Amino acid sequence: DVNGIGGSAATDVGAVGNKGGIFHSSGLLWKKMAADAGPQNLWDVAAGGQSDAWAVGENGATVHWDGTGWGPVASGVTNVHLFAVWVAPNGEAFTVGSNRALHWKNGAWTSMTPSIAYLNDVWGTSATDVWFAGATDALVGSPAAIAHWDGASWTTATLPASTPMLWGISGSGPADVWAAGDNGTILR
Repeated sequence: DVNGIGGSAATDVGAVGNKGGIFHSSGLLWKKMAADAGPQNLWDVAAGGQSDAWAVGENGATVHWDGTGWGPVASGVTNVHLFAVWVAPNGEAFTVGSNRALHWKNGAWTSMTPSIAYLNDVWGTSATDVWFAGATDALVGSPAAIAHWDGASWTTATLPASTPMLWGISGSGPADVWAAGDNGTILR
């Protein structure tokens, strides 16, 4: 199974899947990459450029592409499934899963304490403009939540109380951010 896809250009696209599967396309064909990703299922991949990509998955798995090969990097968490990853233009990366957010900076992952309890997705325009989507709790029916990181502090977006859990967040710039979730919810 393929669980996530991302790339830095039409000729540089990666995909990740079950049992540590990592695949690459240069625009024509897909090939399986040699990677020491371990047996964990990988859920998402994001690229900051042709020599900087991250894949994340079960049991805190984080795997980095440095332009020559994929290799595991200790995330510091093993009891969390990481669902999504995003790479900033400056090479900093952010990943989320359940009740955790991690930030890659200066060669290490560090835990972040977001202003929302359950995290499903992350996206941004820079390391000082990062958006997180999820819910106030992991329970089915929990109200949606969106948090923003400005590089120094957290803010939480005000959403209608009836907004259901959000699963995705993306955009085209700082003033154009979209989130999607349960029951066909789409927010801007």
